[in-house]
Amino acid sequence: MDTVVIILFISFWLGIFLTIVFSITASQKKKAKLIKLHLKEEKLSHYKVQFLQMKTSKYTAIGGVWIKVDFYFNENLILIAPDSDSFFNGMNNFNLPIIITNNHELYHNKTFSSKIKKATEINYPWTKTMKIKYREIGMIDNKYDIQIRFNQKADMEKFRLINKV
Repeated sequence: MDTVVIILFISFWLGIFLTIVFSITASQKKKAKLIKLHLKEEKLSHYKVQFLQMKTSKYTAIGGVWIKVDFYFNENLILIAPDSDSFFNGMNNFNLPIIITNNHELYHNKTFSSKIKKATEINYPWTKTMKIKYREIGMIDNKYDIQIRFNQKADMEKFRLINKV
């Protein structure tokens, strides 16, 4: 009898946890789909890449894990959206989708997204890796460090030739 109660208790909380994760991921995918719909006249190139985000502030430092994401770009913007095939992105990163651009007003008026950021630094520290840094100023100044790992060096080189952010 005790094991049945324990199994029911664990399965109940596991069900709640999975429901929360799936609902966050579904919400992220819905936002990404809406942003892509608003940007349909933009000619965006697309890659599947790996994504890692770290956040630091005066009081906290939060790391992440590598997840697969959809990476869209053209000469004016970078859109990082949750992987359309995955259901567990919501567990690892709540900030997706993110748009990184120099023209904040234009893309805010097109997409109505609050996740439009201006990169403070973009560099290429390793062969297939790009690092993007940006800040979010509010009550606490948060600094974000995003690493994008391309699957092939040729993909990163194509990105570097096209993108001017």
